[in-house]
Amino acid sequence: MKSGELLPCFIAIFAFLQLMVQAKMLHTFKLDQTGKDSSLFEADHVTYIKVFNASLTVRPLLKIIKAVPVEMCAQKCATTTGCKSFVYHKFALTCFLSKHDASEDGIKVVRRTKYDYFQIIPNKGKMVVVKGATIDKYDHLDKLDDISADRCAAHCKQLKNCKMFEYKVEQRRCDLTDLNHKDKSLTASIHRWDYYSLNDVPSIRMFLRVPDAYLRDGNRFKYIKECDVETCATTCLLTKNCIAFEHDTKNGLTCILLSDDASKVKIVRPTRNRDFYQLQQERGTMNIILGASINGYDYYPTTRGSLKECLDRCVETKACEAVEYKHSNRKCDIANVTHFDFTLKPSRHYWNFYEINGSQNLKEVKER
Repeated sequence: MKSGELLPCFIAIFAFLQLMVQAKMLHTFKLDQTGKDSSLFEADHVTYIKVFNASLTVRPLLKIIKAVPVEMCAQKCATTTGCKSFVYHKFALTCFLSKHDASEDGIKVVRRTKYDYFQIIPNKGKMVVVKGATIDKYDHLDKLDDISADRCAAHCKQLKNCKMFEYKVEQRRCDLTDLNHKDKSLTASIHRWDYYSLNDVPSIRMFLRVPDAYLRDGNRFKYIKECDVETCATTCLLTKNCIAFEHDTKNGLTCILLSDDASKVKIVRPTRNRDFYQLQQERGTMNIILGASINGYDYYPTTRGSLKECLDRCVETKACEAVEYKHSNRKCDIANVTHFDFTLKPSRHYWNFYEINGSQNLKEVKER
């Protein structure tokens, strides 16, 4: 071999050895710690859920990094502002960092044999959601039909040994199992299933809360004494026709289940020693609480017009998440906050709260 041909070979060998040294140095990472079937990918400070032979359906990317081991790709995502997931090309050793993940609307994982997908697992208290992923053939515990994802989560919490469920949106079908990503590997689903792991999520997170409020003329169909608010929330989710509840602390802890809410005609009003909770809608349907508002965060100018015009204004405004509308004088305030960010309060001036929640069908809301 000629000397001119040797140089590229030496460069390639040196680059390969550098990669091996870098991988060795990243001793904090442990791939599939719980066993070869696990989809857990761990670091000291960041934990990922892995979907084998899969990629993400969304672009653009934050960054592309070539010729790196998967451990370094994980480290880059963990230290890159805004990175929520990455896709790794197993043969080209290429890392694709993304500011999106498969828990978001309209995004999912799809089968791609040359790639693996990694998503940062949220802190406990928020469900691990990977749309388009499945642990195939392990629906051991129960199957439920015509049910929302939130109510499915409540059933899983109540069922002994249930760790996870898979949900099919089109059929509103729920399969419960005693395994999760720590036990078995995830792959991209060819049957349009989505993966949900409980991750110690409290039932109360599935409701919008208005403190110091009650539903005026609400249909209260069940009273439960000595019941804390988390148990009350779970009970509502498991009870047919329950879509809201009140938690009263005046005379002991009392749970009051309601078969109606503040989204259509009835409104919340101020009171003491009682909080109102309304089941949040699935993503794509507006959350509406008549008689409530988030005070002090209407940074945009107040306008006047119909409710439809107010909602259209929000949709056309970048970062707008919610509308507050006063029907008596047709005042419109738009805001970039949601009930997850700040506390709703009963409005003494009869404002009404409309949270967009990813809705594309604003015709669902009627003028009062």
